[in-house]
Parts: sequence; structure tokens; C-alpha cells
Amino acid sequence: MVHMKKDKAVKQFNALIKRIANGEKKAFEEFYNLFSGFIYSTATRMTRSQALIEDIVDDVSVKVWNSAAKQKYIENPFGWLYTVTVNCAKDRFKANRVYTEIFEVAVIDKGLTEFENTAAFHSMLACLDGDEERIVKLHLEESYTFKEIAQAERKSLSTVSSAYYRAINKVRLFLEENSKN
Repeated sequence: MVHMKKDKAVKQFNALIKRIANGEKKAFEEFYNLFSGFIYSTATRMTRSQALIEDIVDDVSVKVWNSAAKQKYIENPFGWLYTVTVNCAKDRFKANRVYTEIFEVAVIDKGLTEFENTAAFHSMLACLDGDEERIVKLHLEESYTFKEIAQAERKSLSTVSSAYYRAINKVRLFLEENSKN
């Protein structure tokens, strides 16, 4: 009996994925209504930040929508959703960790919540050379890995990582100097 319920859930999941792949918004709504609780509870086990949980759920939803056409029959829908949720959470953690690493002085010392929209942010970027600025933006805003940046920029991995850390040090110095003023 339990096995039949599982089989029915697997078939229902795969039918929804197929309909989503065909662009059916109603199918996506059904999917969300059925599985968002599982995604949400998985994200909650990883963080207690409500905003981060909501971002993770949104990221998973986008991944499901965008990857539906590529999916074959998924034998373990909850395992698949768990993996997608964990990967989206890791991406968010990485982006937030790096973001915090660069901007924590500005946010804590100045109490700025929208630092990116300030003149100080643009001044800070001006302290970087073109390569450094591009690498920092790709890493922070686009969540590219150093390897992906190296491939896109046709540079070695060590060149990209050293440029990034050089830029981080310049940013720290810039923020320290400006926090004294």
C-alpha cells in the first residue's frame, strides 16, 4: 500500500514536470502547491533567516521551471528536490558570505542597507582596475566560480583568484579609510 502511494507521487511529480516543460503555468502552480512545503522545510533546516529561506525557495522554483524540459523520468522526486534545494542554498550561502566579506565594514559602520546604490559603492569600485572590478562583479553579482571566470576571461585560475583577493584587499583598505572620515 505504501509502495503504491509512492508510485502515485512519482508519477504525479513527473507528469507535472512534463507539463511545466511544455510551459503550462497552471502545472507550475500545482507543482508549487504540492512541493513548496518540502522545499521550504528543507531550506529551513539549513538556515533560520526567513529572507534567505524565501530566496532559496524562489531559486528552486526557477531551477525547476528552467530545467523541466531537460528532465527525464525522476525516480526519486523528493531526493531530486532535496539536492536542488541544497545546491541553491549553497549558492546563496556562498554569495552572501562573499558579499558580507567585502561589504561588512560599510554595512556595520555606516548602517547602510542599500550600499550598492550609494556614491561610496561607486567610489569603492573606482579603486579597482578594470580586471579586478569585472572579476569581483562576476563573482558577487553573477555567482561565477573562479574557474568559470577564468574560462570566460581566458585567464589562468591563479590569475583570477589573485586578482580577486587583491581587489578584496583594496576594498578593505578603501572602506577602512572611509570609515575614519
